[in-house]
Amino acid sequence: MEPIESATEIDYARLAAYIDGEGHIEISCNKTHRYYMLKVTIVNGDFRLPEWCQDHFGGILCRFRYHGDPKNYAPMKRWILSSWQASNVLKRCLPYFICKREEAEKAIQFKQTFGSRGTRITESDRTRREELMLELRNMTKTGPKEQIEKPKKPSPQSNLFAN
Repeated sequence: MEPIESATEIDYARLAAYIDGEGHIEISCNKTHRYYMLKVTIVNGDFRLPEWCQDHFGGILCRFRYHGDPKNYAPMKRWILSSWQASNVLKRCLPYFICKREEAEKAIQFKQTFGSRGTRITESDRTRREELMLELRNMTKTGPKEQIEKPKKPSPQSNLFAN
């Protein structure tokens, strides 16, 4: 079975939702060898989700457990799609993203800096890859997002109908 060719538009829409909720889009770099890689991952304790992703889109599965006391952490599976395959899948998912559309667009731009295998990369391509990697990292940082002020509730004593 050819995973990507057999996937339907509904499969791409579902995958976009799974990436939005359970997934991660990442550009990583091996500084020693100056090697960059695009990865899309989905991690879940219910193995059916990562297995569905692999069945429909290819990639690899890894079983792992978070560090710490094994009694406190259930086994998980991670689905990983990388390189051109990740970029092609992100392109097809683009219309369906709700939360991670901008991240997917950065990842696609990153992959466009690659030529055919064996092509020497220019310094401007290397610089652009580094910029896109840092931009994507800044978009995916964990921690508190900008606080949105919630409207204050009127106190029970306030008279909303007073002139």
